[in-house]
Amino acid sequence: MTTQRTITLFASTLGLATLSASADLTLYDSQGFEFPAFSVGSVDAQNGWSTTNGNVPIVTNTIARSGEQSLFFASDPENNVTITETRIDHANNPQNPVVLMSFDVLMTQPGAGQQIGALFLDLSNQASGGNDSLNRIGNFAFTGPDGAAGGHDTGIVRLEYSQWSSIQIRVDLENRATTYTVDGSDPIDVPWSFPDIGNQYFGGFFFTPINTHAFGGQFAIDNLIVTAVPAPSSLALLGFAAIGARCRR
Repeated sequence: MTTQRTITLFASTLGLATLSASADLTLYDSQGFEFPAFSVGSVDAQNGWSTTNGNVPIVTNTIARSGEQSLFFASDPENNVTITETRIDHANNPQNPVVLMSFDVLMTQPGAGQQIGALFLDLSNQASGGNDSLNRIGNFAFTGPDGAAGGHDTGIVRLEYSQWSSIQIRVDLENRATTYTVDGSDPIDVPWSFPDIGNQYFGGFFFTPINTHAFGGQFAIDNLIVTAVPAPSSLALLGFAAIGARCRR
């Protein structure tokens, strides 16, 4: 069953597709924000995305990691963006207990006199309330080289301005462990807010840009992929990397 909720922005799941490969791999989302699925302008009402707020990220053709377009978070009041997944439930679907999330991210340099902003990403065991600390199974802050972005149980990812970075996140629902890599780095651990979270679900993920008022820097994401795979499975990881490579061509 697919659970659908609305935060500030909502993007419903795309059609579920199962890929036949050397290891079973279920593809939940693959979004490059390209035409004709997406047109330049507000992301609202495009390819399942909708909003309850007038200030929304935009699909732009002025910057992209691959293809022609990406999703751009300008310096507007804070917006939550959620893509609500079909629940990846370890208890009821033990054959695929590992969730892999991949995307490219870019941050522009803040203006003179501005503090360094951040793009937060919360992974939740629920399909709503992703920025509720009680539900986090991973929390990240993408910021500049000297950004602080503290105050959370956060994986702080410092980015070089105006350069794309490739992020891969691995959530092991069976062992309650989340790690991430940046541009192929060694895995870095990110704790769950509460190790005793009752539901071993990957419920949704939530982007929140903090680049308003005194904070600066704008953000773009591209080539967003979410899959579920068996564990342990090096073959599945290799297959996931191959999908990412094809997506960027």
